[in-house]
Amino acid sequence: MNQGFFGFSGVINDLTNIKVQEFDISGSFVIPPFAKRLYVLLIGGGGSGGSGGRYASGSTNVGGGGGGGGRMFVDDFPINMFGSPGTMINVVIGAGGTSVAGATVNTTAGTAGNAGGASSISINGTPGTMILAGGGNGGGAGNNGLGGSGGGGGQSWCFGDVTGVAGGGGNGSATNYPQGPGATQLPNGTTGLWNLQSNGGCGGGGLNSSDVAATGGAITAGGAFTAQYSPRYTSGNNLRQPGQPNTGTAGDSSFGYTIAGQYSPGLGGVGGGGGSSTNAGPGQNGYRGGGGGGGGAALNGFNGGASGAGGNGYCVLIAYG
Repeated sequence: MNQGFFGFSGVINDLTNIKVQEFDISGSFVIPPFAKRLYVLLIGGGGSGGSGGRYASGSTNVGGGGGGGGRMFVDDFPINMFGSPGTMINVVIGAGGTSVAGATVNTTAGTAGNAGGASSISINGTPGTMILAGGGNGGGAGNNGLGGSGGGGGQSWCFGDVTGVAGGGGNGSATNYPQGPGATQLPNGTTGLWNLQSNGGCGGGGLNSSDVAATGGAITAGGAFTAQYSPRYTSGNNLRQPGQPNTGTAGDSSFGYTIAGQYSPGLGGVGGGGGSSTNAGPGQNGYRGGGGGGGGAALNGFNGGASGAGGNGYCVLIAYG
Protein backbone atom coordinates (compact mmCIF):
# COMPACT_ATOMS: atom_id res chain seq x y z
CA MET A 1 0.00 0.00 0.00
CA ASN A 2 1.30 3.46 -0.90
CA GLN A 3 1.72 5.46 2.30
CA GLY A 4 2.87 8.66 0.58
CA PHE A 5 4.40 10.96 3.17
CA PHE A 6 5.39 9.56 6.54
CA GLY A 7 2.24 8.72 8.48
CA PHE A 8 0.07 10.27 5.79
CA SER A 9 -2.39 8.82 3.31
CA GLY A 10 -1.08 8.03 -0.15
CA VAL A 11 -3.94 10.09 -1.64
CA ILE A 12 -1.80 13.20 -1.01
CA ASN A 13 0.25 12.27 -4.07
CA ASP A 14 -2.78 13.07 -6.26
CA LEU A 15 -3.39 16.54 -4.81
CA THR A 16 -2.53 19.64 -6.81
CA ASN A 17 -3.32 22.14 -4.05
CA ILE A 18 -0.56 21.38 -1.58
CA LYS A 19 2.21 23.29 0.20
CA VAL A 20 5.05 21.39 1.89
CA GLN A 21 7.65 23.16 4.01
CA GLU A 22 10.43 21.53 6.04
CA PHE A 23 12.23 23.13 8.98
CA ASP A 24 15.71 22.15 10.14
CA ILE A 25 16.04 25.62 11.68
CA SER A 26 13.39 27.92 13.14
CA GLY A 27 11.17 29.76 10.69
CA SER A 28 7.60 30.57 9.71
CA PHE A 29 4.82 29.10 7.54
CA VAL A 30 1.98 31.08 5.96
CA ILE A 31 -1.33 29.22 5.47
CA PRO A 32 -2.13 29.27 1.71
CA PRO A 33 -5.56 30.28 0.32
CA PHE A 34 -6.56 26.74 -0.73
CA ALA A 35 -5.78 25.02 2.58
CA LYS A 36 -8.46 22.96 4.28
CA ARG A 37 -6.23 20.79 6.48
CA LEU A 38 -2.75 20.95 7.97
CA TYR A 39 -0.49 17.95 8.62
CA VAL A 40 2.12 18.45 11.35
CA LEU A 41 5.24 16.46 12.19
CA LEU A 42 7.29 18.03 14.99
CA ILE A 43 10.37 16.56 16.70
CA GLY A 44 12.36 17.92 19.64
CA GLY A 45 16.14 18.05 19.79
CA GLY A 46 17.94 14.84 20.77
CA GLY A 47 19.98 14.55 23.97
CA SER A 48 23.72 14.05 23.73
CA GLY A 49 25.32 10.81 24.84
CA GLY A 50 27.33 10.38 28.02
CA SER A 51 31.12 10.26 27.68
CA GLY A 52 33.47 7.44 28.64
CA GLY A 53 35.60 7.29 31.79
CA ARG A 54 39.08 5.86 32.38
CA TYR A 55 40.01 3.38 35.09
CA ALA A 56 42.75 0.97 36.14
CA SER A 57 43.55 -2.37 34.56
CA GLY A 58 41.42 -5.25 35.82
CA SER A 59 38.31 -3.18 36.47
CA THR A 60 35.02 -3.35 34.59
CA ASN A 61 35.03 -0.05 32.76
CA VAL A 62 31.80 0.83 30.99
CA GLY A 63 31.04 3.31 28.19
CA GLY A 64 28.65 6.22 28.30
CA GLY A 65 24.94 5.83 27.63
CA GLY A 66 23.25 7.00 24.44
CA GLY A 67 21.22 10.18 24.49
CA GLY A 68 17.43 10.03 24.38
CA GLY A 69 15.69 10.89 21.13
CA GLY A 70 13.60 14.03 20.84
CA ARG A 71 9.88 13.62 21.37
CA MET A 72 7.82 13.25 18.22
CA PHE A 73 4.36 14.69 17.59
CA VAL A 74 2.38 13.88 14.45
CA ASP A 75 -1.25 14.68 13.56
CA ASP A 76 -3.56 16.10 10.92
CA PHE A 77 -5.88 19.06 11.69
CA PRO A 78 -8.65 21.11 10.08
CA ILE A 79 -7.07 24.41 9.08
CA ASN A 80 -9.36 26.49 11.30
CA MET A 81 -7.54 25.07 14.33
CA PHE A 82 -4.65 27.34 13.31
CA GLY A 83 -6.45 30.23 11.63
CA SER A 84 -7.41 31.30 8.14
CA PRO A 85 -5.46 31.78 4.90
CA GLY A 86 -2.66 34.28 5.45
CA THR A 87 -2.15 33.32 9.09
CA MET A 88 1.54 32.98 9.98
CA ILE A 89 2.63 29.93 12.00
CA ASN A 90 5.90 30.26 13.90
CA VAL A 91 8.10 27.16 14.18
CA VAL A 92 10.87 26.90 16.76
CA ILE A 93 13.37 24.06 16.27
CA GLY A 94 14.99 22.76 19.45
CA ALA A 95 18.76 22.43 19.48
CA GLY A 96 20.37 19.05 20.08
CA GLY A 97 22.23 18.51 23.34
CA THR A 98 25.89 19.44 23.08
CA SER A 99 28.65 16.83 23.21
CA VAL A 100 30.64 16.25 26.42
CA ALA A 101 34.34 15.39 26.64
CA GLY A 102 35.64 12.03 27.83
CA ALA A 103 37.70 11.58 30.99
CA THR A 104 41.32 12.77 30.72
CA VAL A 105 42.39 12.10 34.34
CA ASN A 106 43.14 8.61 35.70
CA THR A 107 40.42 6.84 37.67
CA THR A 108 37.64 9.26 36.83
CA ALA A 109 34.17 8.82 35.37
CA GLY A 110 32.91 10.32 32.16
CA THR A 111 30.33 13.10 32.05
CA ALA A 112 26.57 12.84 31.64
CA GLY A 113 25.13 14.17 28.39
CA ASN A 114 23.05 17.30 27.90
CA ALA A 115 19.33 17.44 27.17
CA GLY A 116 17.99 18.58 23.81
CA GLY A 117 15.75 21.60 23.44
CA ALA A 118 12.02 21.57 22.78
CA SER A 119 10.54 22.30 19.36
CA SER A 120 7.27 24.22 19.22
CA ILE A 121 4.55 25.67 17.02
CA SER A 122 2.66 28.89 17.77
CA ILE A 123 0.53 31.44 15.94
CA ASN A 124 2.27 34.71 15.15
CA GLY A 125 0.89 37.51 17.33
CA THR A 126 -0.98 35.11 19.62
CA PRO A 127 0.36 34.37 23.13
CA GLY A 128 1.27 30.84 24.09
CA THR A 129 2.36 27.65 22.35
CA MET A 130 -0.03 25.36 20.48
CA ILE A 131 2.15 22.26 20.04
CA LEU A 132 5.38 21.34 21.82
CA ALA A 133 7.73 18.39 21.33
CA GLY A 134 10.21 18.04 24.18
CA GLY A 135 13.90 17.33 23.79
CA GLY A 136 15.52 14.04 24.75
CA ASN A 137 17.49 13.64 27.96
CA GLY A 138 21.25 13.20 28.02
CA GLY A 139 22.86 9.78 28.39
CA GLY A 140 24.49 8.74 31.65
CA ALA A 141 28.23 8.95 32.30
CA GLY A 142 30.41 5.86 31.87
CA ASN A 143 32.27 4.74 35.01
CA ASN A 144 33.82 1.83 36.86
CA GLY A 145 31.48 -1.16 36.92
CA LEU A 146 28.31 0.71 36.05
CA GLY A 147 27.33 1.56 32.52
CA GLY A 148 25.99 4.93 31.56
CA SER A 149 22.22 4.63 31.34
CA GLY A 150 20.46 5.62 28.15
CA GLY A 151 18.68 8.96 28.23
CA GLY A 152 14.89 9.00 27.99
CA GLY A 153 12.81 11.02 25.55
CA GLY A 154 11.07 14.23 26.63
CA GLN A 155 7.33 14.92 26.81
CA SER A 156 5.19 16.66 24.24
CA TRP A 157 1.76 18.22 24.26
CA CYS A 158 -0.82 19.63 21.88
CA PHE A 159 -3.47 22.17 22.90
CA GLY A 160 -2.82 21.25 26.54
CA ASP A 161 -2.95 17.45 26.15
CA VAL A 162 0.21 15.42 26.84
CA THR A 163 0.97 13.25 23.81
CA GLY A 164 3.72 12.03 21.51
CA VAL A 165 6.47 9.46 21.81
CA ALA A 166 10.27 9.27 21.76
CA GLY A 167 13.08 6.75 21.83
CA GLY A 168 15.30 6.07 24.83
CA GLY A 169 19.06 5.73 24.40
CA GLY A 170 21.02 2.50 24.76
CA ASN A 171 23.00 1.71 27.91
CA GLY A 172 26.80 1.66 27.90
CA SER A 173 28.49 -1.73 28.00
CA ALA A 174 31.78 -3.44 28.90
CA THR A 175 31.32 -6.16 26.27
CA ASN A 176 30.44 -6.34 22.59
CA TYR A 177 26.78 -6.12 21.70
CA PRO A 178 24.58 -4.48 19.05
CA GLN A 179 22.87 -2.15 21.50
CA GLY A 180 20.60 0.04 19.47
CA PRO A 181 18.05 2.66 20.39
CA GLY A 182 14.42 1.93 21.20
CA ALA A 183 11.16 3.39 22.43
CA THR A 184 11.97 1.58 25.66
CA GLN A 185 15.30 0.28 26.89
CA LEU A 186 16.34 -2.77 24.91
CA PRO A 187 18.29 -5.59 26.58
CA ASN A 188 21.85 -6.36 25.54
CA GLY A 189 22.07 -8.42 22.37
CA THR A 190 18.83 -7.23 20.79
CA THR A 191 18.39 -5.25 17.62
CA GLY A 192 17.31 -1.68 17.96
CA LEU A 193 15.26 -0.04 15.19
CA TRP A 194 11.82 -1.49 15.83
CA ASN A 195 9.47 1.43 15.24
CA LEU A 196 9.15 5.03 14.15
CA GLN A 197 10.14 6.24 17.61
CA SER A 198 13.46 4.38 17.73
CA ASN A 199 15.56 7.54 17.57
CA GLY A 200 17.72 7.23 20.70
CA GLY A 201 21.52 7.06 20.58
CA CYS A 202 23.56 3.90 21.17
CA GLY A 203 25.71 3.14 24.20
CA GLY A 204 29.50 3.31 24.16
CA GLY A 205 31.72 0.24 24.47
CA GLY A 206 34.07 -0.32 27.40
CA LEU A 207 36.46 -2.90 28.80
CA ASN A 208 35.84 -6.05 30.79
CA SER A 209 37.89 -7.17 33.80
CA SER A 210 40.40 -8.83 31.42
CA ASP A 211 40.97 -5.46 29.71
CA VAL A 212 39.35 -6.63 26.46
CA ALA A 213 37.95 -3.56 24.69
CA ALA A 214 34.43 -3.68 23.24
CA THR A 215 32.77 -2.18 20.19
CA GLY A 216 30.21 0.56 20.61
CA GLY A 217 26.50 0.07 20.06
CA ALA A 218 25.29 -0.29 16.45
CA ILE A 219 21.98 0.75 14.95
CA THR A 220 20.22 -2.32 13.60
CA ALA A 221 16.79 -3.09 12.21
CA GLY A 222 14.14 -5.25 13.82
CA GLY A 223 10.46 -6.10 13.51
CA ALA A 224 8.75 -4.86 10.36
CA PHE A 225 11.79 -2.80 9.39
CA THR A 226 13.74 -5.92 8.39
CA ALA A 227 11.65 -5.97 5.20
CA GLN A 228 12.73 -2.49 4.08
CA TYR A 229 15.89 -2.18 2.02
CA SER A 230 16.23 1.41 0.91
CA PRO A 231 19.92 2.31 1.44
CA ARG A 232 18.94 5.55 3.18
CA TYR A 233 16.32 4.00 5.44
CA THR A 234 16.33 0.72 7.33
CA SER A 235 17.64 -2.69 6.34
CA GLY A 236 18.12 -6.17 7.70
CA ASN A 237 21.78 -5.61 8.55
CA ASN A 238 23.40 -2.98 10.72
CA LEU A 239 22.31 0.38 9.40
CA ARG A 240 25.19 2.24 10.99
CA GLN A 241 28.34 0.44 12.07
CA PRO A 242 29.66 1.26 15.55
CA GLY A 243 33.05 2.51 16.69
CA GLN A 244 35.60 -0.31 16.83
CA PRO A 245 37.83 -1.02 19.84
CA ASN A 246 41.39 0.30 20.06
CA THR A 247 41.05 2.60 17.07
CA GLY A 248 40.15 5.90 18.71
CA THR A 249 37.89 6.68 15.76
CA ALA A 250 34.14 7.15 15.44
CA GLY A 251 31.72 4.75 13.78
CA ASP A 252 29.44 5.53 10.85
CA SER A 253 27.79 8.93 10.66
CA SER A 254 23.98 9.08 10.88
CA PHE A 255 23.78 12.41 9.05
CA GLY A 256 21.13 12.25 6.33
CA TYR A 257 19.68 8.92 7.51
CA THR A 258 16.03 8.74 8.54
CA ILE A 259 13.81 5.99 9.90
CA ALA A 260 11.11 5.97 7.24
CA GLY A 261 11.82 8.34 4.39
CA GLN A 262 12.26 12.04 3.79
CA TYR A 263 9.59 13.31 6.17
CA SER A 264 10.42 11.27 9.25
CA PRO A 265 12.65 11.22 12.35
CA GLY A 266 16.41 10.81 11.97
CA LEU A 267 18.62 8.09 13.39
CA GLY A 268 20.53 8.32 16.65
CA GLY A 269 24.32 8.14 16.75
CA VAL A 270 26.31 4.93 17.16
CA GLY A 271 28.51 4.36 20.21
CA GLY A 272 32.28 4.73 20.41
CA GLY A 273 34.56 1.72 20.92
CA GLY A 274 36.56 1.09 24.08
CA GLY A 275 40.30 1.64 24.35
CA SER A 276 42.85 -0.57 26.14
CA SER A 277 45.87 0.43 24.02
CA THR A 278 44.62 3.69 22.48
CA ASN A 279 42.24 6.48 23.39
CA ALA A 280 38.63 5.34 23.32
CA GLY A 281 36.43 6.25 20.37
CA PRO A 282 33.83 9.03 20.40
CA GLY A 283 30.11 8.55 19.94
CA GLN A 284 28.53 9.81 16.74
CA ASN A 285 26.05 12.66 16.45
CA GLY A 286 22.32 12.06 16.09
CA TYR A 287 20.32 13.41 13.16
CA ARG A 288 16.92 15.18 13.13
CA GLY A 289 16.17 14.69 16.80
CA GLY A 290 18.22 11.51 17.16
CA GLY A 291 20.13 11.04 20.40
CA GLY A 292 23.92 11.19 20.37
CA GLY A 293 26.01 8.05 20.84
CA GLY A 294 27.87 7.33 24.07
CA GLY A 295 31.65 7.60 24.22
CA GLY A 296 33.84 4.55 24.77
CA ALA A 297 35.71 3.85 28.02
CA ALA A 298 39.50 3.59 28.35
CA LEU A 299 42.25 2.32 30.63
CA ASN A 300 44.27 4.73 32.75
CA GLY A 301 46.77 6.52 30.57
CA PHE A 302 44.31 6.85 27.68
CA ASN A 303 41.40 9.25 27.24
CA GLY A 304 37.75 8.25 27.44
CA GLY A 305 35.68 8.89 24.32
CA ALA A 306 33.67 12.07 23.91
CA SER A 307 29.95 11.71 23.36
CA GLY A 308 28.02 12.44 20.21
CA ALA A 309 25.80 15.51 20.11
CA GLY A 310 22.04 15.17 19.82
CA GLY A 311 20.49 16.03 16.48
CA ASN A 312 18.60 19.30 16.19
CA GLY A 313 14.83 18.97 16.02
CA TYR A 314 12.79 18.93 12.84
CA CYS A 315 9.37 19.92 11.55
CA VAL A 316 7.38 19.48 8.36
CA LEU A 317 4.06 21.26 7.72
CA ILE A 318 1.83 20.19 4.84
CA ALA A 319 -1.19 22.32 3.96
CA TYR A 320 -3.61 20.85 1.44
CA GLY A 321 -7.14 21.21 0.19
